[in-house]
Amino acid sequence: MIKVTIIMPSLNVVNYIDECIQSVINQTLKEVQIICVDAGSTDGTYERLMNYSRRDSRIRVIMSNIKSYGKQINMGIEQAEGKYIGIVETDDFIASNMFEELYELAEKNKLDFIKGDYEDVYSNADGTYTMNPVKMFSGQLTGYYNNILSPISMPVLHELGLNIWRGIYKRDFLIKNNIFLNETKGAAFQDTAFYHQVILKSHRAMFVEKPYYKYRKDRMESSFRNPNTLVYTYNEYKYLTDNYEHDSNINQYHWHYIYVKMFREYVQHVKNYIIAHNYENEKLEDISDKISWFDNKIEKLLSDKIINNFDFSEDTWNDYMLLRDSVYKFSELLKIRVKLKEELNESFWQGLEGKNLFVFGTGAYGKKVSDLLCKHGYDVFAYCDNNKDINEFMGKKVFRPKQATVKYKDAVYIVANKLYGNDMKLQLETMGISFKNIKKYNTMIE
Repeated sequence: MIKVTIIMPSLNVVNYIDECIQSVINQTLKEVQIICVDAGSTDGTYERLMNYSRRDSRIRVIMSNIKSYGKQINMGIEQAEGKYIGIVETDDFIASNMFEELYELAEKNKLDFIKGDYEDVYSNADGTYTMNPVKMFSGQLTGYYNNILSPISMPVLHELGLNIWRGIYKRDFLIKNNIFLNETKGAAFQDTAFYHQVILKSHRAMFVEKPYYKYRKDRMESSFRNPNTLVYTYNEYKYLTDNYEHDSNINQYHWHYIYVKMFREYVQHVKNYIIAHNYENEKLEDISDKISWFDNKIEKLLSDKIINNFDFSEDTWNDYMLLRDSVYKFSELLKIRVKLKEELNESFWQGLEGKNLFVFGTGAYGKKVSDLLCKHGYDVFAYCDNNKDINEFMGKKVFRPKQATVKYKDAVYIVANKLYGNDMKLQLETMGISFKNIKKYNTMIE
């Protein structure tokens, strides 16, 4: 019996396909079907897949006649023979025990779906990887881990964990509820509507606090680097609202969380689009219909009091108000902001080479700074925190500031705290650290 069908969509990933497919072939769960769906690769990916299929009878290679991630996944779902379905994107890789452990938990608890955590993967110059864990739940929500949840009664899940590739789904659950991906062209964000549909229909699910999936962050072709993310986001939310908005069986609290997510993504992806197209007014004309759709939708949501300004950060809300007033004026303001951001970035990254790097702060900002340093090829030497109960963070030692500043006076200290950053900077200065060796993180730095 095939326990899990693993769908692997591919398009021109020859540099990554070997590591990816070997991590799938070598799963400890052997009763798997591997469906590779290629969308017309021209770099040798398809030929590599065919070679693997000749050596392993569990592998089947099929072709999609259009370059659509959604189409590729849907083809895999339709032809899957496994009780559960997993998805592995072919520039990523997975832990060897991923599908065995998820399958056993899904069967034991009769789940519609189950997901693990994942790790962001950055390539180092020496061929090794730096991996940073990404958790689904933190703080008070950690109690959600390893328990049976009922997503249909938990609308808050719409705000968390959109990516669909770090778990498995019962095939019968997907087919019964007609849950498929939107088949628009391209390979970006087509899992958005899928994830929301899963939450709307699922009665039994589980999230496991283990980072099985390894998500490659530094690939230049990543969908998050795509200049047309606004168009893809529009396609997903239009598809979702067209198909489900008038379903009277769906609790309206679900829509509140979906619309809050949509609002944030709209504002962010307009900014991405403007920057990617170099602030050209002519390019804004190309997306005027998308902007009008979002604006009309959001204005009605605000008018009907389904969402309000308290659902968003001050920065996001202010950006929306500026954008609503005039996308052209917003573009001009964004250009000024980006220039300032570039200057801040230049200053931040100066003077780090050859230094021991301490991150002062072990909260969300501390993790952001760690990920950022890793992305730029820097290794965190250790952390600082005033909380005496924290002795380790992200696998590294946590010093008290006094300990660190006495022993490592010439190190560079990066302050990572939104509320108390200025106080922490002053604390380091009073302990004798030169202002030249103190950096203060802010969200404009990347």
